[in-house]
Amino acid sequence: MRPIYYRLDEFGEAIPCDFLEGTRLLAMAEGRLVGRTRLPDGRMIATAFLVFDHAPFAKRPVLFDTVLYGADGTERVIARYSNRREAERGHSEFASLIRLLG
Repeated sequence: MRPIYYRLDEFGEAIPCDFLEGTRLLAMAEGRLVGRTRLPDGRMIATAFLVFDHAPFAKRPVLFDTVLYGADGTERVIARYSNRREAERGHSEFASLIRLLG
């Protein structure tokens, strides 16, 4: 069975951890943000490490996501990723795309 909880190692890569460490990490925002981009219209794009696998029955774990926050406080998950490299690239690509499209 695949692990459910993960933590970031010294290189920012997700590695399995136990339930207690996972719940402690969920209570902390520090160190989980991969990227944040504020847009001129007041929206924000944020990509973060999620701590636990958001797709436990999928082929690969889902451990990061990118969310578009509206100026009015709405939230929309726009992408999910299995590793930090995908998350960093995805954040950059979505930030560029949303700036371009408005």
